[in-house]
Amino acid sequence: MNTQATLFNRQPVRQWHVYESSDRWIRFVRRFAPEFVTGEDHVSIKAMGPITADLHRRIKQSSVDSAAQRIVLWHVHRDNAPHAAAAIAQSRVLRSADVHVAAIGDLSTAGQMALSELGVNVLIRRPEQLPMLRKMVRLHYAVRK
Repeated sequence: MNTQATLFNRQPVRQWHVYESSDRWIRFVRRFAPEFVTGEDHVSIKAMGPITADLHRRIKQSSVDSAAQRIVLWHVHRDNAPHAAAAIAQSRVLRSADVHVAAIGDLSTAGQMALSELGVNVLIRRPEQLPMLRKMVRLHYAVRK
């Protein structure tokens, strides 16, 4: 199974976009994402940078760059929760078929409920929980083919 697709490859590319300020979550995505695809599908993992006030520009650009469905992981914590909520809402409008995963860490219960209302598909606390999403991600891509 390849972790990057080439221009001449006709196999589906399963994209992951990771929005975080460190590299903690992306390391785990790189470790586990190849297990989430079947057959000859390919995985493309992109570090999208931190969640900041100007994120809306990056979201618009990334929504134009590719029509492929993707998994979007947002590292949301108390300091960036308002910006994350705005970014997730915008992303859901621009790309409704994407799966949104929020890594919530220290987020309050009210913050978690707000993310759920915005259409976040899954809330997780620790990177070790990523493998639990395998069936959901595979089913998502099977249904969307």
